[in-house]
Amino acid sequence: MLDDAGEVRAVRYALMATADLTIEDSWYVAGMAGTGSNTYVANDLFVPSEFTLDLDTFMGRKFASWLPEEPDY
Repeated sequence: MLDDAGEVRAVRYALMATADLTIEDSWYVAGMAGTGSNTYVANDLFVPSEFTLDLDTFMGRKFASWLPEEPDY
């Protein structure tokens, strides 16, 4: 999310249907073509806020850890 000045205010991850995306063939590494490591592109795609997660929730830091002394990786 950007603020009024265009600066990053928050990082959010979005869930969307792959049918709404296009695939850009951007993986040109010898011997690795079968990995499917191409780029998904979303043009003019609206994602409702209920289909997004903030960075801490996505990384699991908002939930109690079963090993709280262990760092997040």
